[in-house]
This record gives sequence, structure tokens and C-alpha cells, in this order.
Amino acid sequence: MKLLIENWRKYLKEELEVRPALPGEKEATMAGADPGETKPPKQAVRYSGVVLDDDSVNKLRQAAEEFGVPEGFVFETKAGEPLPHHMTIVPFSPIIHPKGKHDFSADYPVGEEVTLMATAIGADERAMAAKVDPPAAISPKVKFPHITLAIPRGGKPFFSNKIPEENFQALPQSITLKGTVEEVA
Repeated sequence: MKLLIENWRKYLKEELEVRPALPGEKEATMAGADPGETKPPKQAVRYSGVVLDDDSVNKLRQAAEEFGVPEGFVFETKAGEPLPHHMTIVPFSPIIHPKGKHDFSADYPVGEEVTLMATAIGADERAMAAKVDPPAAISPKVKFPHITLAIPRGGKPFFSNKIPEENFQALPQSITLKGTVEEVA
């Protein structure tokens, strides 16, 4: 009986898995599904965050220039993605964790506009960032609420988490930023 149940579970699991596209198919399909039915494979969420609007990006770039962008730093990642871009709410996860570990949806509904206040700018040899005051708590996995402004050519935005507290200088006036809550794959 135990073997029968194990085999049944295995069969169900295989039926629900997404398999790669076969020759002649445009997209991946559900295993066991009619080849005419297509469903794109599910992509993992890289982070959930507040993605800035263009006006906010421009305000932060101007503030960075006034603060003094370190020599050799650029406003884009190694992959060519523009900086500044977002404030991370929770890394490597959707707003609502699939296993119930966290749920930020009450404070950060996906698709909603959020206002952030940039209060300080800091840098070290690996990154430049703006500290921000978010409207609600973010994941404790993020060292402090911030937006990466610039990095050395070929550098990694992650290092903005490592900028020492003493390297930050308060802005003469806080900068109001706006963005949309997104789950970025």
C-alpha cells in the first residue's frame, strides 16, 4: 500500500512539472498536457522592491553628482541595468513568501505606488548608496533601507549593503521619491 501511495505521489508530481519545449513547440508545456496547451516556465523572483519612477531616478542622480560620485563609478550594473533603480523590500522572494515565512503585502501591495524619503548619501570603494525612510518595515535580510546609486565599472550593487555607517552624510534636505512595488524576476 505504501508503495502504491508513493508511486501515485510521484505520478502527480510529474504531471504538474513544467517540461522544456519539444522541437516544434514555442513554449514549455505542462508535463502530460495536450501539446497545444502552452504555459511559460515559472521564473524565480530575484527580489521584491519599490522600483523608482524616472523623476526619482533623476533626483537621485543629481544628488549623487552634488555629493561627489567617486572616480570610476558608473550609473549602471555590469549587465547594463540602470542605477539607481529600486529599494529592496525582500531579497530572493515574492512579497508573500510561498511557505509563509513573511508577508509584506499589507504595507507593500504589488502594483501600488509608494513614497520613500532619501535622507543621506554614503560611499566606499565598492558602492555608493542613498539611505531611505520606507513607509513600513522591510525584510531583516536587508541591512538597512537604501537605494544603490552607483558602483565601480564591473562592480556589484550588493556592496551598497556594506557601506559603513560613518560614511553616510545627511542630505541638506530629504528627497521625496516615488516608485511602484514589484516582484522582479
